[in-house]
Amino acid sequence: MKKSKRFAALFAAVLMAITMFTGSISAYAAAGKHDPSVPIQLGSDTYSSLTITGWRSINSTTSMKAQTTANKNAYRIAVTMVPRTVDSKGNLVKAGGKPDRSLDGKNASPVANVTSGSGKKFTSIYILFSALTDKNLDHCASTEYKKTF
Repeated sequence: MKKSKRFAALFAAVLMAITMFTGSISAYAAAGKHDPSVPIQLGSDTYSSLTITGWRSINSTTSMKAQTTANKNAYRIAVTMVPRTVDSKGNLVKAGGKPDRSLDGKNASPVANVTSGSGKKFTSIYILFSALTDKNLDHCASTEYKKTF
């Protein structure tokens, strides 16, 4: 067997062993319930014993929703959406909706949503999913999503 194949096999075995011993499946099983309007699971991140997962709705150039869930109650859990919205002439305009949502002491954030408005569309969107374990801003789990249309 070539060295590169042996290295790939060894790397895969190490990843499987890490997954088995860290119990990542149980972290998802205990995650907060997400809203059915945000069906697509994105990345996740862990800080200490807090694991968060980001969720989003189907990609659309006119409307999107997002939510953060966690495997346990967080000090603060939040989701922030930043769309780049343009009108029919390509001029930047403000998006509507509630792009920044958070709650204290819960395992799921409220659903954030953005809309472009009539005759307007998103050219890109950035979503940040995060949760704090306590008041210290360094004790944070976060993941992000970026999409250019």
